[in-house]
Amino acid sequence: MRGTDITFKDVTVKKQKVHDALLWLIDNNRQYSDVTMNNKCLSMLPENGIPSDLLICETKHEIV
Repeated sequence: MRGTDITFKDVTVKKQKVHDALLWLIDNNRQYSDVTMNNKCLSMLPENGIPSDLLICETKHEIV
């Protein structure tokens, strides 16, 4: 790590891209052939944004 600042890039989730990627994996990767997509979980993702679970940052001292 350079410098003293701890930084991270925001994670943006696009629900449709996650859906499409899972479908592709299920159709094209034998390790995913038995996977069933959980539409309830998928529906909880933002259309285009940061999932609320990722907005919490835990450190050794506190939760921010």
